[in-house]
Amino acid sequence: MQIKGYNELDPNDVLQLHSTCFFWFFRPSQVRRLLNEDPRVRDMFGVYAVEDERVLGEVGTLTFPLETRSGTTDAGGIWGVATMPHSTRKGIARRLMEEAADRFREKGIRYSFLFTGRQLVAYDLYRKLDYQDLVPFRRGFKVCREAKEPALNGRRMDPESTHSELEGMTIDIVKPAGEANINGLFRINTEGLLGCVHRPDRFVEIRNLWEWKKIGFAALLGENGNQWGYILGTREGDVIGIDEVSVPNPGRIPDAVRLLEHHFDPEHIWFNWQSRMSNVEAFSSYGFDHVENSYGYLMVKDLEGDTDTDAIRAELGLDDDIFQMSSVDEF
Repeated sequence: MQIKGYNELDPNDVLQLHSTCFFWFFRPSQVRRLLNEDPRVRDMFGVYAVEDERVLGEVGTLTFPLETRSGTTDAGGIWGVATMPHSTRKGIARRLMEEAADRFREKGIRYSFLFTGRQLVAYDLYRKLDYQDLVPFRRGFKVCREAKEPALNGRRMDPESTHSELEGMTIDIVKPAGEANINGLFRINTEGLLGCVHRPDRFVEIRNLWEWKKIGFAALLGENGNQWGYILGTREGDVIGIDEVSVPNPGRIPDAVRLLEHHFDPEHIWFNWQSRMSNVEAFSSYGFDHVENSYGYLMVKDLEGDTDTDAIRAELGLDDDIFQMSSVDEF
């Protein structure tokens, strides 16, 4: 078995692996665009197991800037761990995970992260490779109105409506791609936090180049002529999903949700996972009564061999609730 990089392979062989294992149709043209535009994968898109010119398995890799108590450093990310059905139980995933870790170490990277679910077979492998549970995926939803109730003022998710006002506050729905104000607001609202607080320009647009769930809308929040936050999310029928909310402090999350409710008048609003417990508590304080930890987890491995989870949590600011990561950062 050989281990190769993406550029050493026929891209349609990787497409076959993605479509077989993940039901992704991740076209070669999409991958080429990612390699050109997403700085996280320019150096290392993934490692692949090849035998007799057949791609047997993949471990996707990327690097990203991470803010820790010791300063800004590069971190590694693992995504797209897969083995073709005819080649399972041969140690391919383990060998590729070890190769990815070695390549991260060669770049001087200490922390490797991945997103997974405890219900998955791969979770046990990650634990054996010394990945530690770091943050559970906390999700919740709010019942805004019952389905039988009419929408306020006859308005129900009007796609033509892009601006609303409420008690001196404003909400403007914009296309997420190319919205420069989002990057500026994110930098302001994450000042003093650790984690994923350094994003490339056009981050949201780049995020939507990936195959999995895309960000559908951005909502810019304002007051007295000044923008103070935003929401990134999706909408399907009368349901709004919040993938990220960026506000000056968690106490303004209820205001952000009130504006979203006022504009769309949905039946339900749900929030995707939040790394900061103070954000979760702010949602709960505003009627998100159905909040639970899901199977999903962010996991981390110290590539220098430290398996003390408490030390890692302290370095990343988890204990002080200043570790910033949202579902928008998932890979």
